[in-house]
Amino acid sequence: LQLAKYAAALRYDELPAQVVQRAKDTIADTIAAIGFGAHLPWSRIIVDYAKRRGARGKSRVFAPGGPRLQAPMAAFANGALAHAFEMDNLTWPNTGVHPGATMCMPALAVAQERGIGGRELLAAGVAGSEVMIRIGRATKHNNEGRGFHAPGTTGPFGGAVAVGRLLKFDAATMTNALGVAGSLSCGLLEFARSGTGAMVKRLHLGRAAESGVLAASLAEEGFTGPQSVLEGPFGFLNVY
Repeated sequence: LQLAKYAAALRYDELPAQVVQRAKDTIADTIAAIGFGAHLPWSRIIVDYAKRRGARGKSRVFAPGGPRLQAPMAAFANGALAHAFEMDNLTWPNTGVHPGATMCMPALAVAQERGIGGRELLAAGVAGSEVMIRIGRATKHNNEGRGFHAPGTTGPFGGAVAVGRLLKFDAATMTNALGVAGSLSCGLLEFARSGTGAMVKRLHLGRAAESGVLAASLAEEGFTGPQSVLEGPFGFLNVY
């Protein structure tokens, strides 16, 4: 609830200039990474899938000549493509999250869909980053040491918060968005051990981005999730 209150209350005017610039750079860097990796075979598969299931939307897939799709599918495609060549931004030491792919892309998709301006987008990105990274670091270890791909587990929280901030959620609605996002956390690292199926690595970031849109969209309609999603006995911090 404390994190939800923070995210709901954050305002663009409160952000230091260097934080605003870093948020801008994160978005620009992610779009550049999408463009660079869009030609790869796994990227083409993802975009074709998203086009079939998200047509007639307003949110752009940032591949060269990319289509406009419904926000969930645009977030899914952009999140996956951002990691296509593994050049997208990340944080360390113990969260391993990729905020541009998992958090900025769902916020940008919803901002395009609803016609929301740049300052609100930047504030949403900062809120999502703060919450997502704090959740990851609160585990006090690297989830990947236990076989969970960190962007897939923490990413839905960041995306849900960023979209929720963009839509001006109050603290209660933001708490529900986080509660839903926790049940959408996923991503196994078996591909790294088996030496096969590494295309799925990109899917973890795409699904995290899509999950952020899903969690916030359901919360906006009154859908609830557990308030103790982080600290409860079967919450994120105790499970992951």
